[in-house]
Amino acid sequence: MAIADTVDRHGPPASIEALWSRSGVGASALRRLAAAESFGSLGLDRSQSLWQVRALPKRRTTSLWITSDGSDTFDGSSTSDRADTVDVRLPKVPRLRRVALDYGATGLSLRDHPMACLRPLLEPRGVRVSASLADAALVEDGEIVSVAGLVVCRQRPSTAKGTVFMTIEDETGIANLIVRPKVWARCRRVGRHATALTAHGRLQRREGVVQVIVRSLKDLGADLASLDRRDETATSLAGRARDFR
Repeated sequence: MAIADTVDRHGPPASIEALWSRSGVGASALRRLAAAESFGSLGLDRSQSLWQVRALPKRRTTSLWITSDGSDTFDGSSTSDRADTVDVRLPKVPRLRRVALDYGATGLSLRDHPMACLRPLLEPRGVRVSASLADAALVEDGEIVSVAGLVVCRQRPSTAKGTVFMTIEDETGIANLIVRPKVWARCRRVGRHATALTAHGRLQRREGVVQVIVRSLKDLGADLASLDRRDETATSLAGRARDFR
């Protein structure tokens, strides 16, 4: 609310420092907004925004509210006149890294889906997109299929006699998985802990419901790491799955 009130009173700022100076909002809050890539209206991406937040001075001033036409509301100075203003060229963030950082900041990404980044690796393995499972012209009932996605939720109802129901999501939609007790016992580590996985099994269509009766599960963590060598990618995508008992 402090940011919205300040913008309402003074108009849009020309920089994060100007916003910080006049709104009274702490650097930690601005850092979270920067991580969520909220400063696109200032022409800044995530990396540039975080860099500017880190460069904020220790003391606030009242002379930094530069309006969109470049003039200062208060004393006519400009941020470009500051001696400590430095033009820093930051390295380009890889595609998967940007998506992972979106998920880490907001739990979703409007730019892309992690599985779309992995698709060039999955297609040669015969892994289908989730949307194709509902099309009888593409996949017949009872056909053996492979499908991959981020784990959205896991359920093991007390009435299911040990059967685990999983939902995974790719760039085209979701796929419902049924994991019988014997398969779960064999693949428990992957099923329980993987952020993204491939499921191999038999397609089943019953009264409009499409699901895969799983025969095996494979963790896709190594494939994510092969696209982005930093460990934070898997961490940023983790935590999405919800477990129901």
